Amino acid sequence: MAFFDIHTHMAPRIDDGSKNDEMTLEMLKKSYMSGVDHIILTPHYNEPYRMTAVISQDLLEHMRELAHRVSEDIRIYAGNEIFFTNNTKTVLQGGQASSLAGSNYVLLEFSYSVSGSELISAVNEVRMCGYCPILAHVERYDCIYEKGFPERLVSAGAYLQMNAGFIISANFKANRFISKLIKGNLLSFIGSDCHNVTSRSPNIGRCAEILNKKYGCEITERLLRHNPEKIIKNERL
Repeated sequence: MAFFDIHTHMAPRIDDGSKNDEMTLEMLKKSYMSGVDHIILTPHYNEPYRMTAVISQDLLEHMRELAHRVSEDIRIYAGNEIFFTNNTKTVLQGGQASSLAGSNYVLLEFSYSVSGSELISAVNEVRMCGYCPILAHVERYDCIYEKGFPERLVSAGAYLQMNAGFIISANFKANRFISKLIKGNLLSFIGSDCHNVTSRSPNIGRCAEILNKKYGCEITERLLRHNPEKIIKNERL
């Protein structure tokens, strides 16, 4: 089964992810060995922290060359993980930051303490620009645990992305939350959010094993293959 990883920091020397080509190669190897053959590069575009990396065409070609050293089956795409600010609309419309794989989908992150009303407002603003907002690592935001709020977000047009590591290390309480999102069809994507080969390494394969065991093959394929493929094809879920 071939999987997609839509949230990665594998590109070398561009943000707080991979430090060099050697680390990138190890990340690519780990990812491919776990079943991933489609990877979207999402370096941070975070204006408050002056981390505004983008994947240039030269870097994209370099990443594809590195990937082909591992396997010619690996497909690499460009994107960004965009920290939402009052300037995000301008950044997107001006092309300073990238959508995912050239599609209408954009990966957005927020401060952990973001309020529910702020998230809803951001979703509305991004949708008004013609983009489909994917909220990165939703498990980190305090407001996501408010009763009924995940449903409100999805109804507003947001797509929810969870990190694979959260699923892998989930305790009883976290498992209840994960189950609620999955069984309620509120979770659309899972990403590794990998930054290195140690503490935050590519882990989609292990996550897939857990999903298969708890929820079955159909849900695993939906979250790790079918839904992400819609991004690449620029199709709505």
